[in-house]
Amino acid sequence: MKIYSIASGSSGNLYAIKSGEDIILIEAGIPPTEINTELWDRGLRLSDIDDCFITHEHMDHFHSAEYLIKHRTNIYLPRTEAIEDSLKNVTQQDRVIYLEDKQTITVGNFKATALKLEHDDVDILGYLILHKPSDKRLFYATDTAYIKYNPKRVNYFMIEVNYQRKYLEESVREGDMSRENMRRVMRSHMGLNAALKFFESTDLSQAEEIWIIHTSGRNANRLEIRNIIQSETGIPTFIG
Repeated sequence: MKIYSIASGSSGNLYAIKSGEDIILIEAGIPPTEINTELWDRGLRLSDIDDCFITHEHMDHFHSAEYLIKHRTNIYLPRTEAIEDSLKNVTQQDRVIYLEDKQTITVGNFKATALKLEHDDVDILGYLILHKPSDKRLFYATDTAYIKYNPKRVNYFMIEVNYQRKYLEESVREGDMSRENMRRVMRSHMGLNAALKFFESTDLSQAEEIWIIHTSGRNANRLEIRNIIQSETGIPTFIG
């Protein structure tokens, strides 16, 4: 399984997952004008991708959902009023598949289970994805204050580490962030300490790679986070 981190962060999120000849997308949070170019630069083509899993309605994850549908890509995501309203004029409604917590769906050679996460008051899903021919599993969770699951036999983890508490405090001291906004970030996103607790309580015996995603440019040090997680887990860790 190969992970392509195309965009990651508050300005937009898009990842491609390839195993053999099978490819799926996770998130659709960059402008339509950029999708084909970004895929092409990595030797991928949208015409070869049938399915995209989206976590929630915020634009840095949902921006190009309609564009993907129009280009014959199925999208899988939680049902919310905002999403239904945004997609109400889409003619190919059969390409919009709403998922619920704990629901499992098979798409081609992939089998995905949706898992409810915690982000503000927005319905959001993480995904446990199995590529059946290779028997490789990927666990994806972002924009969540914490992860309440302990997935088994996972080979690849894609986990948000949005902030480090010391840099949030620094932002408040320097006037870049209010104390209330700091509390909102901590209610809505996962920090380094929560990520370390998740990995500590999770069976990593079959883990091959950890990907750190959706990291803040102001409130975290990506290299520091990568080094800490790799040191604590012993698993090769990459920055998305």
